[in-house]
This record gives sequence, structure tokens and C-alpha cells, in this order.
Amino acid sequence: MTLDFSAGVGFLSNDADFIPFLADPQEKSANQNEFSMTDSTIPHPEQEFPEESTTLFRSAISQLESQKNLEPLLMHALVQRMMTGDFSEELAAELLTKLYEKGEAVGELVGAARAMREFMTPIRSRRTNVIDTCGTGGGGTNTFNISTAVAIVAAAAGANVAKHGNKKSTGRSGSSDVLEVLGVNLQAPVECVEACLDELGICFCFAPLFHPSVRRITGVRQRLSFPTIFNLLGPLCNPANAPFQLLGAGRGATQSLLAGALQELGTVKAWVVHGEPGLGELSISGTSRIDEVTAEGVRRIELNAETFGFARVPLEKLVVQSPEESALLIREVLNNVPSPHRDIVVFNAAAALQVVGLAPDFGTGINLAQDSLASGKARDLLEQLAAFTRKSV
Repeated sequence: MTLDFSAGVGFLSNDADFIPFLADPQEKSANQNEFSMTDSTIPHPEQEFPEESTTLFRSAISQLESQKNLEPLLMHALVQRMMTGDFSEELAAELLTKLYEKGEAVGELVGAARAMREFMTPIRSRRTNVIDTCGTGGGGTNTFNISTAVAIVAAAAGANVAKHGNKKSTGRSGSSDVLEVLGVNLQAPVECVEACLDELGICFCFAPLFHPSVRRITGVRQRLSFPTIFNLLGPLCNPANAPFQLLGAGRGATQSLLAGALQELGTVKAWVVHGEPGLGELSISGTSRIDEVTAEGVRRIELNAETFGFARVPLEKLVVQSPEESALLIREVLNNVPSPHRDIVVFNAAAALQVVGLAPDFGTGINLAQDSLASGKARDLLEQLAAFTRKSV
């Protein structure tokens, strides 16, 4: 794979949908302050860097060329340098390319996540047993923002939710995009986000605000324009250090990798889910696979929504064209309008409630999720979240 730094952005195909921490290349200028760096902060290929850093990158690249997996400590050191700007664009691009070509390993993902966590802005809260419903995206299905709606419904049913996410990449609606349409202030300061979690039991962590150091590698990632290891790191680096997760793997090939990484990183309990055909959610359009992660290990579960009374529907019924359309569907779900959209949100909210220990089984979880909709609690919670975040404006 040849890297051409004279080309602008996107000389390789991109099969990713929503990519945490990377904006749509077409939106680069419009989101300059949030997602890209000024010329003074972008490391240039001709800039000189300490010999130690250059040697470290070249050694890692040599190992990857030999199809060797990098040790977690080495990957940790490499990502540390990317977070501080102590790297050459050319070497960083070559490293990420070689990782992609070999295929990322669990240890590499663990080392990278540990480094990235060191540089994130943490959220402090008196709430415990926090859960995140952030996924990797990348399935290319262009559905409405299911995991965002799930976060609201699960929180209204009693879960403490720190939803992590970003704007769209090549998909049609990222979690930040739809929440902005729904009235949530994405730029709310950290203190406000913490207060949301404390007072309401739900908050939204806008990735660029909580992971500012990731901007230093954004220029390289935009030039590569294929899914790198950073595409997988967002759900592993929740600012509230959520010990519970319902993590959607948009690409089925990454499901076991993410589950293995979560287990190594010490998650209390997580379900890494992938549903047919290419959903980072439990599906009502086909079979779903769950990798249940605990301290004891990883257990694979397969299930079908029909078992729990949900009708199977074609994926096309869940597709949207814009954040505005996604927001409209979420409002309908929160208003308890019967639809396939409500079904898939209830199904996944039931899963989240099981993961965090509020429901012993799907039947109980489904009832709790349905009650949060029928009572109006979920609808009211969204309005409270939007109002709370706007207090900081």
C-alpha cells in the first residue's frame, strides 16, 4: 500500500460508517475547530523528531512487516507519542497501515486503549454502575441512531448512562448529530456533563471535547481513509470509565477482538453485539450474536428477536437519510408509537438493563423498557437532558 502525502484526503476506500473521533472528510473545513488541527499543530513529515521516537516507530513497523503482533507495552508507547505529537506523519501512517494490513490483535488494542485513556478528560460522578451504549459504527447500514435512543430509554428505566459518541463520518447520522437536532448542547462544559449524570442519570460525552489529544493524529487518519485501530478505541475509552457496556460491533470481524480487549481491560460486564445484516445492535432483521464479557472470560450467545415477540422486518425499514429524520423517529419511539423502530430500541434497551444488573432476563428488561416509554419517562428525560445542557450556554 503506497502512501502519498502530496494527495489531500481519502485516496483509499473507506468502508466505515460512524467512526469515533474522526469527522467526515467532506466536513473538514466546516468542523475545523472540533476535528482537525491548525497548521501549527500538525506534525509535518519533514519535521525532525527525537531519535528515540523514530527508532520506536521503525522497530514496530519492522515487526508488523514480519506479521508479528506488537506487545501491549510497545503499542502503549507508540500511542502515547501520537497523543503528544511526538511522531512523524509518515511513520505514523505507515504504522497504522501495517497494523491494518496485518489485522489488529487484542494486545495491540489493549495497549492503545490504555494509552488513550491516560490522555482523556475524565468525568467524575457520584453515580456508580455506569453503562455506555457506544458502538464502533462501520457497518454501513445507515440506520437511525438506535444506540442513542437505547441510552435514553435505559436511563429512564433506571440505568446510569454515560453515552459516548461523535458526529457522523461517512454515515448519515452520528449520535452527536441527532442529539444536536434533539436540542442537546454538545459543547456543554465538563462540569455540566458531570452534573447531568449526577442529577439525571444520563449524560452525553462528545468525543472531541473529552479526547482533545486525538486531534494530533486526525490529519494522518484522514489521509489514510480506511478504518485504523483508532476506529475501535472510542468504545474502549469512555470518559466516565463506565464498568458496564453494551458495545455494538458494526463489522462482525471485530466482535471477538473488542470482547477480548474489554476482558483484558477489566470491564465488569459487557455485551459486544453484532446483528444481521451488519448491525452494531441486536437485530430484528436477522440473527444476533452476543459476546458476553466478564472477569471469567467471554461467552458467545446467539438469539433471534422473534423469540421475544418482535416481528422480523427488513433492514430497509430502519434506514434514514439525515439526522433530522433520525431525530423524528426517535421522538416517535419516545412517544411510544408502535413501530419496528420502537421494537429494536426496546430489544436493545432490555439488553442494556440486563448488562447493568437491573433485569435478570430479556422478558423483565423488555417490560422495564416498555414501561419507561408508556409512562412518558423516556420522553421527559430527553427534554430534561436538553434543557440541562443548555443552561451552560
